[in-house]
Amino acid sequence: MAQKAESNEQIMALNDSICTTLNATIKNTDFLENDLGNCPFIGSIYTSDLNYKIYTWNLPLLNGAYVYGGLIQTKDGSTTPLIANKAYKPTERQILGTKNWYGALYYQAIAVKQKKNTYYVLLGWLVNNELTQAKVIDVLKTDRSGRFIFGNAFFYNEKKQTLSRIVFEYSAQCQMTLKYESKTKRIVFDHLSPSSPSMKGIYSEYGPDFTYDAYTYKKKKWTFSKNIDARNEQ
Repeated sequence: MAQKAESNEQIMALNDSICTTLNATIKNTDFLENDLGNCPFIGSIYTSDLNYKIYTWNLPLLNGAYVYGGLIQTKDGSTTPLIANKAYKPTERQILGTKNWYGALYYQAIAVKQKKNTYYVLLGWLVNNELTQAKVIDVLKTDRSGRFIFGNAFFYNEKKQTLSRIVFEYSAQCQMTLKYESKTKRIVFDHLSPSSPSMKGIYSEYGPDFTYDAYTYKKKKWTFSKNIDARNEQ
């Protein structure tokens, strides 16, 4: 569909149409029974506690960038669109709503319970530009008004900073591992390094260096651990 479009405006209109059609299709239906097998370009995941289902997709624009779309569906069938009018790489301190979402394809959503509240750690991937891509560890939760927000100060990084999300930018030519290990309660990922010391800060030259780091859940925070043993869970 997007390949036949003659302008970015047509692709943006198609993206809106996908969101509207999907919303009408799944709204007020049992989300455990929804089957979008005939729409291979739309990804969907359940949160690990089966409270929400998150749909995400992207379409290539003519300039090499992408437009993203998404929907969050609750157990009762209600839906909330995720709107990314212009996709961008989020900063690690932003708190964002559904109407200024940055755009990503999420592939895992881990429920984390704290007292009476539950939030969700999201693992996702996005295209940044022609030279770099990014993976993200984010937080999805609801505010006091019941609205979905992205980001929360749950991450304690290697520089002793408290961040709302973690963003990894690296070469579009490389692959990066980012996964959650349920037994160890940690998020394991490739350590990214530049191809040479002179390329430090030029993320199109970053890729895995065959060591692994992690964020481990302890004391209500996700704390950075360097150079961990990433062999299979015991």
